[in-house]
Amino acid sequence: MQETDYIRGGLAEKLLAQAISIQEKTTILIQDKNFVIYPNVFNPIVYSATLCFTYSFLNLIQRLKPQHLLELGTGAGYNAVLTALNGASYVMCTDVSQVAVNNAQENIDNHQLGNRVTVVCSDVFDSLPSEWRNKFDLIFWNFPFNHINKSVSELTDLERCVFDRKHEAIDICSRDIREFLVPYSGRAFFDFSAAIASIEQFSNIAAKHNWKLQLVNEDKTTVDEESDFEELDLPIEDLPRSCRPTCFDKKKLKRLHNAATNHVGVSQTKLAREFGVAQSIIHYRLKKMGLKYYNRHKAPRYSQEQLQQAPKKCGKLRRQIITSNTLIIVDDEKYFSFSNDEMLQNVGFFSLDKEHALDNLALSVKGISKPFIGTTTGPAITANVYINSCLNKLLAFIEEHHGDDKYISRRDLASSHYAKKTTTWLRQYKIKIVPKQVNPPNVPKARPI
Repeated sequence: MQETDYIRGGLAEKLLAQAISIQEKTTILIQDKNFVIYPNVFNPIVYSATLCFTYSFLNLIQRLKPQHLLELGTGAGYNAVLTALNGASYVMCTDVSQVAVNNAQENIDNHQLGNRVTVVCSDVFDSLPSEWRNKFDLIFWNFPFNHINKSVSELTDLERCVFDRKHEAIDICSRDIREFLVPYSGRAFFDFSAAIASIEQFSNIAAKHNWKLQLVNEDKTTVDEESDFEELDLPIEDLPRSCRPTCFDKKKLKRLHNAATNHVGVSQTKLAREFGVAQSIIHYRLKKMGLKYYNRHKAPRYSQEQLQQAPKKCGKLRRQIITSNTLIIVDDEKYFSFSNDEMLQNVGFFSLDKEHALDNLALSVKGISKPFIGTTTGPAITANVYINSCLNKLLAFIEEHHGDDKYISRRDLASSHYAKKTTTWLRQYKIKIVPKQVNPPNVPKARPI
């Protein structure tokens, strides 16, 4: 048996050297869960294509919800933990490396799943207790699919995650796996890269042990490898139903981006139905594209302190500042997030950048000023923007409608309204405003259109 170009060309050794160079514990986030990866344990940070298998398999687990599940070659144990969190009632996982077993146990403990997930040190099925025979509804393995011209004794535990001389491990697995599956209904799934390994070789191994290999799912990964999801199933049984695809080509990604960005009432569940994939896949793709979900909020209620201040300050304003002949000019702005003009009251939206549209105008009993409409990426208007873009329109409004009137301009307590630059400008043009100390509070809030 010949070594593949993946090994002969040096890419396998390059990635292995990168994995070996990591000599401290690392942390990786998968499905919003943190997992610790020990040194000399198979690391998805280096072999990132394996995460495609994880997301594909979790989709399957959510659909099948197996009672008893076995993962071979668990490594850091993140697949075992996630399957327990996504529908599997009980999970057993194994690894040939004691370091990996310790790593998996830490992740199991960190997620408080010790009563539902068990890890043992075992070479395929060698160390599994006899009471677990004919027990598992589902067995899966992201197995080492690269033949190498070295014996097992020459390989380190980390190398055994990647290399398997003459595919001996998968041959043993195919031979013995029937003993651990529930008779007639148990199913086995394997993951490998068709770009590196030969599906024909694995089909021949499966056939030797009276299994039939069937492609269930296929993903294009970001490292130009294909991650295939294979199922072993007895030929006399009903063939398994295909799980929903997780593959997103460039055209589909563009469609997803256009369907999600700045549209009313779009949810991950609706998008999953539209694209025929699991909600977890939509979540992963939107996150990769940088799209975040924002809720539209109702205007907040007054705080208790504001409720107490309002009548007191309104009283002072009426008694000390305003007379029966005083006209009030209200000058204020609102912020509208760029979502969609069909936005319902409490519907959220996805956006790459929650930029705001700023709308400022002044109004009184005599009319409305010309509005200023601009953009701001910050949470509020600055003094410079307020002076240069808003107060000039206020001044024009006053000169047109209130040149001979006794008036006072009232705005909220935003910092830009009472900044030193602002008050200096207002004094220069003799525009009288409500003093800050008697101005009753209100609560402006960003509201999507």
